[in-house]
Amino acid sequence: MDLPAPRHPRGIVLVAIQFVPHGRNHTNPLPVKEPNWDSAAARTLAVDGCFGYHSNLTKWPRHTDVAPISWLVTRDVEDGRAVLNSRSGRGRRTVTVKDVIDASRNRGMLPIQYRLIHKEARLTDAQR
Repeated sequence: MDLPAPRHPRGIVLVAIQFVPHGRNHTNPLPVKEPNWDSAAARTLAVDGCFGYHSNLTKWPRHTDVAPISWLVTRDVEDGRAVLNSRSGRGRRTVTVKDVIDASRNRGMLPIQYRLIHKEARLTDAQR
């Protein structure tokens, strides 16, 4: 007797991957020091455009608990924090103001998937 093929194999896989214990440990260690901002506007731009990805002040909405989205978001945040992190003020190397200016002018700071979901992170030409 042949068993019928499962009707929704993708659904079974989607449910099964929810049991993989990766990408759900969303921590935000306490920032140690606030950078010295030259203006309130500069801080607002950094909070809106950078901190969600490059800091320990990441907001973790509900969709970041669902695999495989949780895996991608966790990887992106860990990569962003490794470059520039509010906890220590630097990541793998010292980041200079010139680095930030160059990256923002070239629109190379945030991955496209982050900018698509987070409209506050899309800086205008004037903000850049």
